[in-house]
Parts: sequence; C-alpha cells; structure tokens
Amino acid sequence: MKRIVCALLLMGLLVSGCSSRTEDDVDSSSVENKFEEENNVGDVIKESQGAISYGFLDERTDVYTYDGSEVEIPYYMENLGEESEADAKVGLMLFVNGNIQDFHIAGGQPKPIEKVVLKPGERKEFTMCFKPVSGKKGEKIGVIPVTIWNPDSLPKEDNPIWGNNQELGANVPLEIDMKEDGENKLVGTEEGVSASDIPEEVLEEYKSTYVGDVYDSLDASVNFKIDTGEDGKAVLYAKNGKVDLRLHLFGGKNVRDRITVFINNNPVKIGDKDYIEVNTKKGKMLTVDVKIDVSEYDRNNSLYAIAMTTGADYKVDDVYKTKSMLLINE
Repeated sequence: MKRIVCALLLMGLLVSGCSSRTEDDVDSSSVENKFEEENNVGDVIKESQGAISYGFLDERTDVYTYDGSEVEIPYYMENLGEESEADAKVGLMLFVNGNIQDFHIAGGQPKPIEKVVLKPGERKEFTMCFKPVSGKKGEKIGVIPVTIWNPDSLPKEDNPIWGNNQELGANVPLEIDMKEDGENKLVGTEEGVSASDIPEEVLEEYKSTYVGDVYDSLDASVNFKIDTGEDGKAVLYAKNGKVDLRLHLFGGKNVRDRITVFINNNPVKIGDKDYIEVNTKKGKMLTVDVKIDVSEYDRNNSLYAIAMTTGADYKVDDVYKTKSMLLINE
C-alpha cells in the first residue's frame, strides 16, 4: 500500500485538498471563489485561511494487527502558516471498517473527535490508540484518519456561508489484520434506503467527460449530498424536535458503505441505530430518508454525514462527506 504524507492547504480563496493518491506526494486542486459578492465574506475567508500538513509517522507500517490489545498509530499534524497568520483549528477523526472510531491520545479519554489547535510553525506528534469498533477475527479491514478544518465554525443564520470550514481531508487507508473480534457494539440499519435510476439531467453533465467506451467519469466520481429541496441551500429546519434528512449517494464503484450522521461533529442516533448500511450500484442513485431527534440540541448546530466503505471495499473507495448544513432547532 502507498505511503502518504498528506497536506491540506486553505489559503485565502484557494484550496489544496488532501485525499492523496500518490506516493510521498501531495494531491492538490483548486476551487473557484465561492464567496464573492456575499455578505460576511471577509469573516468566511479569514476562517478558511491556513496551511497544515498531516500524516502517518511510521513509514514502514501499512498493516496493523489487532490481537486484543489497543492498536497504536503514530501520527503528526503541523501548521505550515507564517508567524503572522492565525492558529489552525483542526478536528481529527478515525474511521474503522466504515464506522466512526472512538480513540484517545496520551492517556486521554476515548472520543470520536480530537480537536487540535496548532500555532503557526507548530508540529504535534502523537499516537492514536483504540480497540477496533467493528470487524471480525480473520478479516482485514480499513482504517483511515480524517481531518475536519475549523470544526466548530458555524455560519450566520441570515446568510449561511460555509466556505472551506468543515471541509474534509483524508489519508489513504491503512489496514488492520483482525486476530480477534472487534467490539462490534454498534448497530446499523438498512431501512429508509431506496435505489432509482440516476436522473437524466445528472447523466448529461457527465457524458461530456466520457472517453469512448474506456472511461466513465461516474466510476471515479462519488457524489454524496444532503437534499434540501433547493440547490445551494445550506440550512435545515427541525420541527417539534425532529429533522427529516434525505441523503443522495451515487457514482464510484459498487461497494458497501456505512453512513454516519454528525451533529456538532459528534455521531447521532438514527432512531435506535448508529449508522446506515447501503450497497452502491452503477447507474443507480441511492436515497436515504431518516428522521433524527434533535430535541436536546441548541438552536444553531452543524450537521453533515460521512460515508466510508466497510470490509475489503476500502481498497476500492474510502471516505466521503456531504457539505455541512446549518441545523436550526426551532
């Protein structure tokens, strides 16, 4: 498996994202200015600025073994910004076999997200310690660290612009060789999942990128989004302490995914279940409809979903996040 040193660059209006696919290299891309001529643009740009690198410290290990003792993965994060720039605020998550994984650092308490603040030029090295949340003896499963830029940021209610806040970055997954069963306490559901043909207008957008019968861009492009009923809308409203959530997932290879919903960067229950399990299919759009209890939350919250492949499918596709939504709990 390829070794990665992964970097996330968020500089002004230019994003260099990180889900690296090349050995000892950084895969970078840019996005257009999403903020011009918008109110509060200055605040969003300021929060979106920064430059960090992160990755695995142990260059020799591609496969970890779980034998009943905690798995330990050495990791680093570094703020590459100049001295005059702001601190970098980054959330670090871990996914194992498709599930969000509680982990701890330096004797701390296990939790689903570690929030790291890095001063300009500061580098932190630490070890993520955990017992796999899922997986059976004899299996080989994927483990992948995920970063969330500025995880606690919330946009203004009257003009909810996220910019690059809560954008996801990820390393290529490593592997865990399961010599013992994982904890396997989480429970999934397949209820509320339906499949339909991908709408023709969506397919038309992709046909211009086909190369004869050789390359179908949908095979390499996973689309995972929250359907608000209105393109570009970034707000969800709860009613009577409940929010109806509709997710769409299509593209990529045929894999088995586990979807977790997060409010304020913490996983939430879907009824009495922990995650949604789905099978993606070429040419099909999966729609997931769930109702979530938000009665205990404050008025303004962030909400997003993350899907990761389970079993050996992590070698085919890995991890994807919807855009974040401002959840208004009225």
